[in-house]
Amino acid sequence: METDFLIVASTLAFTCVVIWCLIGPLTVKSSIQDFSEINDSERIIEDQKQQIARFLQDLDFDHSTGKLQDEDYNALRAEGRQRLAKLLVNTEG
Repeated sequence: METDFLIVASTLAFTCVVIWCLIGPLTVKSSIQDFSEINDSERIIEDQKQQIARFLQDLDFDHSTGKLQDEDYNALRAEGRQRLAKLLVNTEG
């Protein structure tokens, strides 16, 4: 009788541990997903910064080779710098 009780108790304990091991990662996954979403947001912002910086470099090159007139260059450069400044303010604040 006592061995039957021990078998049932140990089976029940083992079952609880297995269920806990299966359900545990499901609850942790949401915090991992939140962290990855933050990383994705940071990655997107960093990509946008790099795109704007590349745009400004290309603009400088095109202006130096005479492909862009001063008026167009100044307008596009001001727009690019404004976009970069807005992006930096939004990420810092």
